[in-house]
Amino acid sequence: MPATEPWYCRVCGGFHEELPMAFGAEAPDAYYEIPPDERGARAKLGPDRCILDGARWFVKLSLEVPVPEDGRPFVWGLWAEVEQSAFERAHDPAHTAGHESAPPEFGALATRVPGYEETRGLKVRLYPRPFRQFPLARLEPAAHALVEDQLRGIPLARVREYAALLLHPGA
Repeated sequence: MPATEPWYCRVCGGFHEELPMAFGAEAPDAYYEIPPDERGARAKLGPDRCILDGARWFVKLSLEVPVPEDGRPFVWGLWAEVEQSAFERAHDPAHTAGHESAPPEFGALATRVPGYEETRGLKVRLYPRPFRQFPLARLEPAAHALVEDQLRGIPLARVREYAALLLHPGA
C-alpha cells in the first residue's frame, strides 16, 4: 500500500487519508529539561537551531530511513548537539550555491526517538544540503536498532506503527 492511500489506525480505530512519512521534534530534549518559566532567559529556540545557557548548541536535522516498498524514506526531524564552530558554520548567513559540497559536521543526537532504546548520544554526521533544508544525518556505526534501520530500511507496516503512536500521543 503506497503511503498516499488511506490507512487504518489501530489506536483510534479510524482511517486516515494519508500516511505521514515524516515526524519531527520541535526542540532538543534538553530544552524541555529547563523549567518553562526559565526558558525565555536560558534558551534561544528557532525552527532549525537552539542555544541553551549560551554554552550548548543544537541544529535540527533530517534522519532518513529507507522504506523500500514505498520508494520514499521515512524522515525523522531530530536535533543534534554540535560544537559551537559547527553551529556557526551551519548557520552562516553567507550560504551560497555549493554549500552542500562542504564537508560534514559531527554531533550527537539530542532527541529521544519513539520506538527505540535510548537514541540520545548516538554519534551522527551532518551533511549540508541546499539552503533552507535541514542537514542530512548519517548515523555512525553502532550496535543500535536505529542505526540498523537507517542502513537496511523498514517496512511500511512500521511506518504505520510510528504514525499511530505519534498522531495519538498518550493513547
